[in-house]
Amino acid sequence: MQKLGRYLLEDRLGAGSFATVWRAYDPELDTNVAVKVLADNWASNADVRERFLAEARLLRRIDSPRVVKVHDVGVRPASRRRLDGLMSRWMTPVS
Repeated sequence: MQKLGRYLLEDRLGAGSFATVWRAYDPELDTNVAVKVLADNWASNADVRERFLAEARLLRRIDSPRVVKVHDVGVRPASRRRLDGLMSRWMTPVS
C-alpha cells in the first residue's frame, strides 16, 4: 500500500491523461476518501496547475450531493517548492 502524505492509497479508481483518482484511507479522521492526483506530465505546467486548483476551489463552494466535496489540497511531500510537482487531492467519503 502506498502512502501520500497522511493518506494510504488503496486502489486506483480511474486514470486519464490529466489525473489519477485513488480510493484511500485517512487514518487521522478514520474514513475512506477519494484522492485525485495531477499527472506528473502536467505538474510542471503552471497553467494546468492553476486550472486544477481553480477546479478544486470551485468544487469546494458547491453544496450538492451530486458534486464531490473538496476537503484538502496539497503539494507532494517530496517537493521542495510550493508549486513544484503540485499534487491536489479532493476527498469525499467512499462507500
